[in-house]
Amino acid sequence: MQTRLDALEESIDVIDSMEEFPLLTDANILAREHAKMEHATISLNIARRLAQRSKERINVLKIGDDLCYEKEAIAKEAKDFYSSLFSGHFHVRPYFRELVMPTISATQCMKLERPFSEEEVKNVIWNFGSNKSPGPDGFTMEFYKASWEIIKQDLMQIKDGILIAAELIDSRKKEGKPGLICKVDFEKYFENINWNCVDLALAKFDFRHIWRSWIKWCIYYTRFVVLVNGESIAMFRNHKGIRQGDPISQFLFILVVEILPLMIKRAADSGLLGGFKVAGYGTVINHLQSADDLMVFLDDSEEQVENLKNILLSFEIISSLKVNFRKSAAAGICIDHNGARCAEIFGCSLVNLTTNDLGIRLGSKSKCRPVWDIII
Repeated sequence: MQTRLDALEESIDVIDSMEEFPLLTDANILAREHAKMEHATISLNIARRLAQRSKERINVLKIGDDLCYEKEAIAKEAKDFYSSLFSGHFHVRPYFRELVMPTISATQCMKLERPFSEEEVKNVIWNFGSNKSPGPDGFTMEFYKASWEIIKQDLMQIKDGILIAAELIDSRKKEGKPGLICKVDFEKYFENINWNCVDLALAKFDFRHIWRSWIKWCIYYTRFVVLVNGESIAMFRNHKGIRQGDPISQFLFILVVEILPLMIKRAADSGLLGGFKVAGYGTVINHLQSADDLMVFLDDSEEQVENLKNILLSFEIISSLKVNFRKSAAAGICIDHNGARCAEIFGCSLVNLTTNDLGIRLGSKSKCRPVWDIII
């Protein structure tokens, strides 16, 4: 903005100097008026931004039990906090060798590792949205519009998952058998994901060494700077986490969380977890997952809730992805469910069965017209 202001002031000065000679035209006068109006608008915006920044300044910070007013101490506390947040506390973590995971083919590996062409690089650069900030998922709306034919099936599958959940709940209620639904919330999943787990997951999916080394280079060598009142303080390295907003981060996260459904499935196969089914002889479904959203269907059993919590804690040790039990929720099926005790064991709140998920009301009667209005 300041550069534009300087250019406008120079333009106005040049036109003003022309008044000393019979060179000033109507077009020059009009251009000067436009320049003055733009200069006034930009100046007002700058003044507003400065006023806003003064309100957002951190002049005092509580450190321990004391209030700190020293600029250097506040900056050090901010750096120490974020440095600790992105540090790994466990150098050795358990592995998931015994889980059977789907793998990519040799042909897909070769395609991933083939040299980048100049045309590919150019296309990437030319397709960036101009003057647009990415959304929380790392993609702008421009991406969704341009890629609709490619991604529309994936987006529809998310909605399908919620419809499946509604059918499972409705069938369980008709069966009259008490049950429990646990909606699991992950805490700061991008900031906490373990680097070693990312590499192990890629290896388990049969991504080859070259591709994995590229991914390591992308996530291992990042640096962070904390801004305090607009001033940067010392740079530090992170030891975990992936950058939110980077398009590849979403894919890496999805590959890592794929470990959790396999752990849940293995526990269910061993009789440690139950599940719901649509029909009497239908397939038992014990969980639905979409990226960081996880919904688990259990029998009305305290033991199954304890087993699920142990699985989630084990997954945390493997991946550093921690469940926020306070933001998670449980809901009981049928009147005589044991939801209150199960929620207490799980460490979450007990909510009413009728709840919204992606705008769809779960727990309502399937023949209720308002439930389907949003879909139709």
